[in-house]
Parts: sequence; structure tokens; C-alpha cells
Amino acid sequence: MDKKFISIVAAIMFFGSLLVLQGVFSQPDSITIDNPGLYATDKYQGAPFAHKKHADALKDCKKCHHTWKEGAKVKKCVDCHTKDSKLTAKKAFHANCRGCHRAMKKAGKPTGPTPCTKCHPKK
Repeated sequence: MDKKFISIVAAIMFFGSLLVLQGVFSQPDSITIDNPGLYATDKYQGAPFAHKKHADALKDCKKCHHTWKEGAKVKKCVDCHTKDSKLTAKKAFHANCRGCHRAMKKAGKPTGPTPCTKCHPKK
């Protein structure tokens, strides 16, 4: 085979793999944490969550995704924290998210909100 052809194919494979890896390791900038119909009363909207900002700041995915194994697909919290589980998604989110915000506030560090309607606008 022609060396030029092999070089072109190698370059295409290299840059193609970079695009694939970018997709594998990227995370959305923002998501909405919402579980409509999960609770008897859905009087609040979902909470917008700056996922990338938190991931960049924490540098440890397992702070939130505590059962995640490196290389595996990340599950949604509600896959395990169902409405019938001992630790529901609502309780898990509030303990983890609001708990972290409260601890940071107590330590005098800048942090996110803790009151209900600061995260969840009323419907």
C-alpha cells in the first residue's frame, strides 16, 4: 500500500478517536432534576442543575454518582432511588445537594441556594 494512503487513514482514525473520546467523557453543561409523577403532589418545577460547573468544582464523580464504576454508563439517580426505596430520589437529592450547600455556607464558602423555591420554582 501507498505510504501516503496509510498516513491519511491513520490521521482519520486518530482524529475520529478524539471525537469519540470527547463524547464519552463530556457531560452536559446543565440538566434539570425532575421526576414528574413520582410524588403525590408535584407542586414544584424541576431544579435546574449546573452539572458541568459542579463536576469541574468537585473533580470526583462519585460524590454524587456513588455507585458508578469507571468506564461504565452513569445511571440516573431515580434508577435506584425509586419512590418505593428507603432513600427516595427526593431524600437523596435533598441530603446530598442541599446538605452540601448548607455545609459550604456554614464554612463561609460561596455556594448555591437552600430554600425550596430558590431551586424549584412553584408550578
